[in-house]
Amino acid sequence: MDVRFLACSEELFAFPPVRPEEPPAKTASRGGEAEKTVPGFAMLRALSNSERQAGARTVITLYGIPNCDTVKKARKWLDEHGVDYRFHDFREDGLERRQVKTWLAELGWETLVNRRSTSWKALDAEARDSMDDAAALAAILESPTLIKRPLLDTGGERHTGFAPAQYQKLFSAHTL
Repeated sequence: MDVRFLACSEELFAFPPVRPEEPPAKTASRGGEAEKTVPGFAMLRALSNSERQAGARTVITLYGIPNCDTVKKARKWLDEHGVDYRFHDFREDGLERRQVKTWLAELGWETLVNRRSTSWKALDAEARDSMDDAAALAAILESPTLIKRPLLDTGGERHTGFAPAQYQKLFSAHTL
């Protein structure tokens, strides 16, 4: 069967080609989880771990802003090393609340927020002194440039900042 893959946020979905004779939308069960089929998309569903391991390709996303020197260096490194990735511009593409909450839960605000940035310095002293995950969420959604750049999402891990040795180690250790 011809199966195509679609990446959406942090999930990877699989769907076979569209057939005109498809039944209307219905809900089925797969391993105890409800799975919804959508007319026109056949079986659009999240891939299981075994399906991911069996050949689904992970989509790497580099988050940042294009005029940041560190982001430019990271993009150049990825290009020179033949790493297929998608660039997500914080300012142009925006950020989703759920996504930032996930990053904060995984990395903590101390790692995710760049406390040397002009965005950080622009916050009033009280906001900086009382920063926690909840305050960081609100601040990042208001000013995405508070995030330490770049943020590399390999599909299974998130990393902030850029150092050639760090990327070399990361991409040598993982087959993406």
